[in-house]
Amino acid sequence: RAGGSGFDEGSAIAYHQDAVYVTGIFESIGEFHPGVETVSLRSSGSSDIFLQKLEAVDGDHLWLNQFGGTMQDVALDVHQVPYGKVGVTGYFEGTADFSPNIDQQTFISAGEEDGFVTLVLECVPSYAELELTVCDGFTLTTPDSIITQSGVYTLILESSAGCDSIVTL
Repeated sequence: RAGGSGFDEGSAIAYHQDAVYVTGIFESIGEFHPGVETVSLRSSGSSDIFLQKLEAVDGDHLWLNQFGGTMQDVALDVHQVPYGKVGVTGYFEGTADFSPNIDQQTFISAGEEDGFVTLVLECVPSYAELELTVCDGFTLTTPDSIITQSGVYTLILESSAGCDSIVTL
C-alpha cells in the first residue's frame, strides 16, 4: 500500500527476474508501507516521482527513490535495462533533480513541460579488497569479524538506499 495526504498514483510497473519495479507520483507526503514499517517521502513541490523495487514473490520492499523539483514531475513508464540500471521516462516542469544519490543531476525545462529519460543504478552489494597493516594494539571490528593482525581482507558493502557506502577505519 502507498499513499498519503495528497494525490498519489502508480503509473507503471515492470517485472524483471526476481523483482518488480513500480513508478508513479506523490504530492505532499507519500507513505509507502513495504511491510510493518512505513517509509515516508516529502515532495519538493507540486508532485514528485517515486521509484520502488519490490521482491517479485512476496512483495517485500527492497528500495525506494525519489526524483523531482518545485513544480509538477510525472513518471510515465519504467523498464529494467542492462548493466544493473532501471530506466524511468516522464515529464517535468521548472527545475528537477533526477539523481536519487547525493550528487545532483539537475535539469531546467525549456518550456512548460519537458520530457526526460533517466537511468538509476541498482542498489547491489559492492565488494572491496582491503589490505591492512596492523600496529600493536590495533583492533578493527566489522559486522563479521574482529581484525587484529595484518593481512588482505574482503569486505561486502551493502546499502539499502541510494547505493552509497561509507567506510571509516
